[in-house]
Amino acid sequence: YLQTARLHREEGDPEWARRDETVARHEDAILSRHFGRTLEASGRALPAEAREHLAREAPFRENYQSPVSRGLVTGLTPRTVLIAWLAGLALLLPLTLLPVRRTSRLPPSTPRVD
Repeated sequence: YLQTARLHREEGDPEWARRDETVARHEDAILSRHFGRTLEASGRALPAEAREHLAREAPFRENYQSPVSRGLVTGLTPRTVLIAWLAGLALLLPLTLLPVRRTSRLPPSTPRVD
């Protein structure tokens, strides 16, 4: 997103550049929080000057929702759990209607001892 922000700024579209910088800032914060040491060790962490630029130019939003992980399942909502339960019950319901064949454990010729 930082690269596309630069391209948008060069093309004279500051609104898109700001949007991309905002995404870059938040995605960097997410990656740094969860994979900070790995990023540093790999040499792929955002340079300090880039972070300073993003801190100045990109607004920080408390209710940020990542467009990068929009399609990932990272948690379950109560609605998702309810749908899963209902689907499970719908799949199990036909099993309750199947006839059950009961057989004795003892062969019929064996007399029972009380």
